[in-house]
Amino acid sequence: MRDSDATLKEIFICSVSKRPYRLVKPELEFYRKYNLPLPTNHPDVRYEERMRLRPGRALYLRKCDKT
Repeated sequence: MRDSDATLKEIFICSVSKRPYRLVKPELEFYRKYNLPLPTNHPDVRYEERMRLRPGRALYLRKCDKT
């Protein structure tokens, strides 16, 4: 069995939420292609971290031009 096959079958535990997760083949190929370390957080936790980096939405009161 290749090393990548073994990694795909491994179950990782999130360092933040303690939830189990696995890597999918395209994700593993991406990390290897760019020589990145494997993630230590659950995909949901990583998504929430990315969303916190985005600026918040602002709503503005406007007068309707058609009235």
